[in-house]
Amino acid sequence: MKCKFFALAAILGGLTLFFWGFIWHAAMPLYESELHEFADAQTVNTVIQQNAAHGNGVYYTAEGAFVAIAFAPDMHSKETDMGTMVPIEIIANVLTALLFAIIIFKTGASGSVMKGAMFMGLLGLTAEIAIEASYWNWYGFSTGFTLLNIVGETLGWFLAGLVISALHLKLNK
Repeated sequence: MKCKFFALAAILGGLTLFFWGFIWHAAMPLYESELHEFADAQTVNTVIQQNAAHGNGVYYTAEGAFVAIAFAPDMHSKETDMGTMVPIEIIANVLTALLFAIIIFKTGASGSVMKGAMFMGLLGLTAEIAIEASYWNWYGFSTGFTLLNIVGETLGWFLAGLVISALHLKLNK
């Protein structure tokens, strides 16, 4: 019964995380006011390419610029890489959901579906504040972007906790 629970929890919880992430980041226009395109993208791309000596990665200046770089070698649009990126995201979400299932299984946090969901939501909130507050403080992420990440990820953890807790109760009656 444990193996069935872990397998189903990983798949269903992972799909929950994946589809919630799609809804939060792509289907709702929440980030439009927080993500800004450079005014002269071609010039910026050229300057970054000329100055990013280590290739893709994270770069900064002492004056406060902080940039994550992920150029395609031939400078094609990263949107064409969805066929590679989507499966990687799904695998990461399935692995995350498996770890959620282990937490719920080991702690007994799913005495009820809502209890398990609230427990996972609280863990998500804790993790997100720990990560996002540091990024806001040290790397200058905007307050709006930081809050959107905290809320979105916490809701994702809650929803996955809901699915996994319901599955745990159903399979362990």
